[in-house]
Amino acid sequence: MSQALPRFHSFSSNPSGLGRWTSVCISGREGHHCWLFSIYSPQDAVGLSHRDYLKSQGRLTTPPTEALQEDFLPILLDWVAANETILIGIDANEDTRSGSWHTLFVNAGLHHIIQSTHGSKYPLPSTHNRNTTGIPIDAIFTNLPTTDAIQCGYFGFENGFPKTDHRTMWIDVPFSLALGYNPPDLHQFQIPNLKPFDPAIRKSYIRRVHTLFNHYRIPNQVKSLREATAAGDVSQAKTLHQNISALATKLRKTAALHLFKKKAGQQKYSPRLQLLRDTKLLWTHVVNRKLGCKVSSSLIRRLSRKTRISSPSRCSLLQATLNRQKAQSNFLAGLKEAPNWRRSAMQALADRITKEQDKDPALVLKQLTSQEHQHDQWNRIRIMR
Repeated sequence: MSQALPRFHSFSSNPSGLGRWTSVCISGREGHHCWLFSIYSPQDAVGLSHRDYLKSQGRLTTPPTEALQEDFLPILLDWVAANETILIGIDANEDTRSGSWHTLFVNAGLHHIIQSTHGSKYPLPSTHNRNTTGIPIDAIFTNLPTTDAIQCGYFGFENGFPKTDHRTMWIDVPFSLALGYNPPDLHQFQIPNLKPFDPAIRKSYIRRVHTLFNHYRIPNQVKSLREATAAGDVSQAKTLHQNISALATKLRKTAALHLFKKKAGQQKYSPRLQLLRDTKLLWTHVVNRKLGCKVSSSLIRRLSRKTRISSPSRCSLLQATLNRQKAQSNFLAGLKEAPNWRRSAMQALADRITKEQDKDPALVLKQLTSQEHQHDQWNRIRIMR
């Protein structure tokens, strides 16, 4: 109860002032609430005083119990419709297993949880010490499911608190069921070595992540997680959450493979220089394979797609060697033009960022150039160390 105390949201009671019911609202997760009601169904002398009040309100022939049910039912139905957790402890002064109160609560979607939990194994005891017929007149009704996580029952007459002529009812409900279970966020996986400011790389990464998520049915698993959370199945929700989080992290790492990274080598990146580098690397692998070295076929196919050279493995060893020499010469010549190509690539990147974010192209280019200058300085300092 000390943990629930800071969660108390509001208190209410019967507006007539007759003390027929009182309630406490406890705040839960994401706007979810748990309502605790205590109801007394009037009988005997208390019922007579209620009759006098009802007569003053023009309800001359309405019995006190029936009037209480008429007044309380709309309130109960409102909270049931709002899908809130409801716990009602009632002194019904009638058989709570089959009386009018039992019918009212069952029709509203609640159930006698002590009877649901223990009634099939043991008969419910009488709950008043002068009752010799074995009829329980006190009960707890709720819309929570009957699960092993919820424990409930009656104390003996001599063990209850406070000590009265009624048995003390008790129920132990985990916070995750009473106040809603809100699984932790599936934290976004940060790729530290990608270039996040390049729109083309971001789009390529997001496209790869979506493709992998759909292939491994991540959206369907998230849907199952939401259904388990809504149903209050905490163990299933936790298992699904852990599995989704681990799989999503693995897929995001896979999507980041083969994308342009921050550390790209000694020469600064430009599309034209990268094409020359890939062409040289392709023919080097083809020659090595024809010489009997072990070279991955998938690596050759990937480089073939990048350079748009079809079927390089069909060349003879002589032709592949000549192509490698030519690619090497082109690459060495391209290194002389690498600074100019780099500036052109930076300008193209600035244009893409400007188009996406609606910024000044000159300002964006200046920021990119400054960032690159800072990276160069840091690399020189690191080498000196």
